[in-house]
Amino acid sequence: MGFAQAWGMPGPRNKPKNKKKKGNKAQLAPPPKSTTNAEPSPPPQPKSNHPDESISSPVVDPGTGPRVRDLYAFLKSPFAAPPSIDDPLCDWFFDSTAYAIIEQLLPQEPSLILHYNRTRLVDRICPACRRFYRLGDLLPFLTPEPGSIDELDRQQEDSRALREQQISGLCSFVCFSLACFNYPGARGAWGRTAELLDPWTTDLLNGPGAGIPDHGMSDLVKMTRNHDLGIGYMITKPWPGAPVLYEFDEDVVEGDPIVEDDEDELWEEESPYSSDSEPRGRERCVKPLGASQRYV
Repeated sequence: MGFAQAWGMPGPRNKPKNKKKKGNKAQLAPPPKSTTNAEPSPPPQPKSNHPDESISSPVVDPGTGPRVRDLYAFLKSPFAAPPSIDDPLCDWFFDSTAYAIIEQLLPQEPSLILHYNRTRLVDRICPACRRFYRLGDLLPFLTPEPGSIDELDRQQEDSRALREQQISGLCSFVCFSLACFNYPGARGAWGRTAELLDPWTTDLLNGPGAGIPDHGMSDLVKMTRNHDLGIGYMITKPWPGAPVLYEFDEDVVEGDPIVEDDEDELWEEESPYSSDSEPRGRERCVKPLGASQRYV
């Protein structure tokens, strides 16, 4: 028996055991750190925000008036005005045959907007900026300074702006210019229907234009120059508005040959105002302005 064992002193094997215990305590420390790192992860926050934006409303107001953000959701929402079936013209366009023809001449969304505008008496959706409004509303535009030349021009153009809102829904001259940028010289068509256009503007709109794809906007402008959108002769239901006298071209009517005789053309005396495009002289009665292509 050794001297250390006789006096009860610990042997050398006790020291490694203490080291193992200390090592075990050090190894148990990391697990709580991993749990604390998983708690602050922020994936739920962006997921909760996106559904709120999509479900909140089909409209948005950027500060210049409410706009349609989702056309299909808008038409099913309380924001959409009901059709004015009591009005004869609105009821005529509400007919399913009328929409079926419009749908073939324009892409889907412009055709829905045009059909909405023509079946509502005072409610409109601007085909260019998607603003929805009522005729007579004071729309927030960039207002000129009081007494400036721009203000005088604005006062003279207010009547034409209102007329354009009635016939196409385009809410301003800026939106009208965007809609017919394929025909940059067609300023004279703003706020005017086909019987008030000078021959130069009529021929311009019946031409090919710049040929830039515009999602059917220039076709919408041309169609809305006609009171019946140029489709009245294709619908059996009688047109309830004023009689429309068409001066057809060969590419408009199929079947009967066209007899060209300048003496048989219908003319009207010039209105007090003059065209913005070129001197007009006298006006044709109506030359239909139709879509340049079909969207099937």
